[in-house]
Amino acid sequence: MSDSPFLVLLGSDPPSVGSPSDAALRDARIVQELLPDLVGRWTGVTRASYLRLVVPDARGDRGPHALVVLDVADASTFTSLRDTRTEGLATSGDRWFLGWERRPGWRGTPTDAAAPYVFLVGMDAPADADEAEIDAFNAFYDDPHVPEVVSVLGYQRGIRYANAWGRVRSGDAPPAYLAAYDGDEDTIRAAEHPDRLSAFTEPGPEVWQRRTTHWRLVYRRVGGFVPLSGTRR
Repeated sequence: MSDSPFLVLLGSDPPSVGSPSDAALRDARIVQELLPDLVGRWTGVTRASYLRLVVPDARGDRGPHALVVLDVADASTFTSLRDTRTEGLATSGDRWFLGWERRPGWRGTPTDAAAPYVFLVGMDAPADADEAEIDAFNAFYDDPHVPEVVSVLGYQRGIRYANAWGRVRSGDAPPAYLAAYDGDEDTIRAAEHPDRLSAFTEPGPEVWQRRTTHWRLVYRRVGGFVPLSGTRR
């Protein structure tokens, strides 16, 4: 199981031209060629995964249709990835190029679970929140909110991250916080049922009620690559 404390999200919108079989071939090439190359290029990358958007944000186009997720074990590699500006990793065509650091007290990564889906939530505390309010925001987010999401909606696990660096194609600053939840088919269907949403009982502090949620996106795992011991270049 990967327990890398850093996460890099590389998001893009692949061309929609061609048949479904053409798209499947493109996805296969990414899994079989690009992911091993990324893992081989940086020794601190412990896993590379490829995800496809299956449930977009209900409010509109809020996230990329394809997502490469890199689990990063050390700060040096994480910084090197941040500074990359060549070889297609941070080109102007990228939708997201975002680095996240796992918040204290959380373990695991969104890509180390067997569940086929990942629910990503990008969020900000109010811009005018002071330090005490930010602490209250994060305390509520850590517990009870994430455990309640897992319990009420049936996810297997939730993990929280804080943004360390990155950009989105729109030019807007990325949200300060990311929550990632692992789920299966039943979870995804149940999460869309209004009865489940009404089951939340914790309204949270006033600062929480003024939060901004930038995206709610569900991705399906297409494939991944983990290096075998002794196989790195």
